[in-house]
Amino acid sequence: MKIIYKNYLTKEEKKIKIQLQNNGKDTGYFELKAQENKAELIIYGEISSDKWDGTEVTPIEIKELLDTVQGKELDIYINSAGGNVFAGMAIYHMLKRHEGKKTVYIDGIAASIASIIAMAGDEIYIPRNAYLMIHCSWLSTVGNKKELKQACEILEKLDESMADIYKTKAKEDISKEDILKIMDEETWMNGLEAKEYFNITTIEENEGIACIDGISPNASIPSRLKRITAKQRIENEKQRQEAMKKLKSKLEF
Repeated sequence: MKIIYKNYLTKEEKKIKIQLQNNGKDTGYFELKAQENKAELIIYGEISSDKWDGTEVTPIEIKELLDTVQGKELDIYINSAGGNVFAGMAIYHMLKRHEGKKTVYIDGIAASIASIIAMAGDEIYIPRNAYLMIHCSWLSTVGNKKELKQACEILEKLDESMADIYKTKAKEDISKEDILKIMDEETWMNGLEAKEYFNITTIEENEGIACIDGISPNASIPSRLKRITAKQRIENEKQRQEAMKKLKSKLEF
């Protein structure tokens, strides 16, 4: 997903925001909780190959966590607008290789490459008011006509690979061509709509979406999410201004 909007909260402000989003529970953006025969993996936030501000979810971190719970059943909770395609594909394949049963819960949004990660589940659950979004891969590049043609070829191969992954969880009457079509259209599906395309289970509504950072308000986004993103921007700006006031008062003191 193309990220147009970025919030400007400090690391500490983000921590507070995450706590609020998770009902006061400081889970961060990713965490693994190990029990005797089962573990919980929480993937909230942007999927990235590198750390920038400390809140991203990276393949290296996921691998390190998975290595500590080999063979255990895994409950995976996802709430992410997506991110780096190659990082997300790496996480998907790591989860697929994990030997324990994997159950995925889409808490709010599994968009872009995060929707690919969701397909790693042996079972997938999504609330009626949560969202799955799939689209074609994209990149920003410069170069001559030969280099741009090569970039297009890479994107086509990525789209084919993602469509193959979606197909593993698709309904029997949904073809790969059908999947490529809805990818090309950038398709948003709530829990009930996603069930029409994929072998997933729809559960009761969540009280609210936990995190929608990274969502850009383009034409394809559902109106409900447009309202939420607009509200979140206002809230983020209020938090930023409040943080600036506090900082200014400290400097003046």
